[in-house]
Amino acid sequence: MEVYIRLDGNPTFPMISVITGGVMNVIMDYILIVIFPYGIKGAAFATGLSQMTTSSILLIYILTKSKKLKFVKINNFFKRVANIIYIGFSEFLAEVSTGISIFLFNMNILYLIGDDGVSAFGIISYITTFVTMAMIGFNQGLQPIVSYNLGKKNYENIQKAFKISIITVFLFGLAFYGIVNSFTKNIIQSFVKDSNTINLTIKALRIYSIAYIVSGINIVCAGYFTSIKKIKKATFITALRGIILIFILINTLPKIWGVTGLWLTVPIAELVTLIISITFIFKLKKEQRDVYKKN
Repeated sequence: MEVYIRLDGNPTFPMISVITGGVMNVIMDYILIVIFPYGIKGAAFATGLSQMTTSSILLIYILTKSKKLKFVKINNFFKRVANIIYIGFSEFLAEVSTGISIFLFNMNILYLIGDDGVSAFGIISYITTFVTMAMIGFNQGLQPIVSYNLGKKNYENIQKAFKISIITVFLFGLAFYGIVNSFTKNIIQSFVKDSNTINLTIKALRIYSIAYIVSGINIVCAGYFTSIKKIKKATFITALRGIILIFILINTLPKIWGVTGLWLTVPIAELVTLIISITFIFKLKKEQRDVYKKN
């Protein structure tokens, strides 16, 4: 519903709704864990309540204030659902691949390093999730703009929006990389106090964080191809960076460079995917130029 309301021309309302749910989650966590000792059950209830709050606010907007999007009876239901699944498969794969890569990493880390390595990767995962969510946010902001202008056949606006997004996520990637490497120890100490885990995580994060510089570009490229109905390219980019290369590299690099190879898996996967993404973009531009010449 958050995405639908943005498409309806109101990007501010979904943001306020999500923030409201997040704030409620924090408050209810404090009440149900600190004030009342309900423990993990309290945390679970707080999360569920916050999600219901956000969903309710968004649903009320769609039912009462939406300008263009309404609930209607549709024909060919299963055909339409199948089309939605096909178009959105790349985005689905992006979410699922995170869980798959974490599973693969944990299995290999337990074998190569042990429990301290799993703790280190847990910290890296939290930090990486924050970075990735920021990049996905830019991607989700780009997609409605591209889709809308594609419908209007305003190709110049599409190119401008895409360029702005690429530059923005690249600069944010550099900023995240700089912050993480400038305050590495401070960030890690907010999670753990054990010196062995801290030292291991510092080394790992400084290698792993190289991926932050380019990961946003790959995410935006995949989203861009989805928006212009190049679903196969979008799915290939997502599967390549999130599953295929991770599986190949995590089973080969540690045999060559040991633990360092393990932490290099994601940066190398992102760099290889970036080359593929750039290749697809240049091929698309060539195709578009050929079409313009014919017209």
